[in-house]
Order: sequence, then structure tokens, then C-alpha cells
Amino acid sequence: ISDIGKEALPRLLMQDPRFRQSDMTVAMMDSFRTTQDLLATADRYGQVKAAFGGGTTATVVYHDHRQGLLKVAHVGDSSAVIGRFPGNAGSTPGDRLQAVQLTRDHK
Repeated sequence: ISDIGKEALPRLLMQDPRFRQSDMTVAMMDSFRTTQDLLATADRYGQVKAAFGGGTTATVVYHDHRQGLLKVAHVGDSSAVIGRFPGNAGSTPGDRLQAVQLTRDHK
């Protein structure tokens, strides 16, 4: 399952005409949905054994520099975190990174 996901999801997203455009959120959601459809089809035709506990986790983070936003799409039973220095001015010697959870587990 993870082999199909790791190949299909980035390819679908980067080939989407909305990639890096204003509707990137929709492109990300559609890419995840299409990947799920591909996995379901592969399972139906016996190419993977999804019913026997196989699975995968996928997280995509897109940094929209123009809007100053991170856009996150995630599925699976793992979490994604990002390190952030406290304050808005950047880091200074001795600052410690703070972990910020970007996703929640889908269990």
C-alpha cells in the first residue's frame, strides 16, 4: 500500500494544474482522494492486501510564501510536527525550538 501511495500522491499533486496556485488546498484534497481511489482499486484487483492490516500514512505540507501560511493535508495514524522558535523575530543564540503539532492521528 505504501509503495503505491508514495509514488502516486506526489505525482498527482505536482501534475495537478492547480499546483502552486490559489486553490492549492483543493488540489491537495483531490490528490489524496484520487490516491485513495487508486489504493481501493488495487485492493479490489488483489494487487495489495489492504484488508490484512496493511496501511500507510501520508502528510503533505505546502508553504505558501505569498500568504505566509502552511497548508497541511494528512491521513494516517502518525503525527506530523514542526519546530518553531518562540517569538516572531527569528532565533537568537540559546533559543530552543518548540514542537508544534500539525496533524492529529486518524485512529
